[in-house]
Amino acid sequence: MRHGRRFGYSGAMRSGACIALLALAGCASGDSSGTDKLANVLFLGSANPPPAPAATTEIDCPRVEIQPGTSSIQLFERGKDGDAHSLRYQASFGNLARECSDQGSEIGVRIGLTGRVIVGPKGTTGNSLPLPIRVALVDTDSNPKISRLFNISAAIPSGQTNVDFQLIEDLGSVPKSETGFSRWRILVGFDSDATPERVNARAEAAAARRARAAQAPVRPVVQRRPPQPRQSAPSGNGPNLPPIYPRGAPAQQQPSSGPNLPPIQP
Repeated sequence: MRHGRRFGYSGAMRSGACIALLALAGCASGDSSGTDKLANVLFLGSANPPPAPAATTEIDCPRVEIQPGTSSIQLFERGKDGDAHSLRYQASFGNLARECSDQGSEIGVRIGLTGRVIVGPKGTTGNSLPLPIRVALVDTDSNPKISRLFNISAAIPSGQTNVDFQLIEDLGSVPKSETGFSRWRILVGFDSDATPERVNARAEAAAARRARAAQAPVRPVVQRRPPQPRQSAPSGNGPNLPPIYPRGAPAQQQPSSGPNLPPIQP
């Protein structure tokens, strides 16, 4: 399997297609002339839908972009990444759109996108291809405020070599900003770390680590004796030791007779 660059957050972004949705009321940032028909076909399946109610207030909506390096994803036969003859599937994005709605103290954000899956030389039809799509709302400093992973499936009919897919979902809501959302961005990309192959590979690696740990010999636990306190030498004379005199001092004369001895006659 070959993927694009891992989905992340970067300060330098490549501008994607931002389509103002006529059918989704509330997105009023930028000029939408010339794109309404495409948006209607994209999301409503008709170039002449019923007119949508006019937005009463203008809402500052973040622009939507594709995270560089995550605009497409390729799946190859195992062990043959990068070999064009071993390509199974390739998925890529088409058009992007977003809608913002006023929810009082917050702004609600909705995302819409389309894309296409192409069956490669080693691909099969009559099945579904899982597609992990990451959508994140980042602020002016590229700090993520909302990040959601959408796992969708593209059904590939038998005998068909390509199929379109789409995603229309509520991303969430954020508190209103005093500086507006004109410099915020909605980043879209394929999350290569969330593909079934990557998830299964991590699960297999974790299971192998647990198996190795279970087979490893158990080392006996050595009980160490706690350190014993050291005994200090006596600071004075012991009971059976002779008295200690300073160096150079005359030794005291022992009495020739004790109190319980008879006097010595001259």
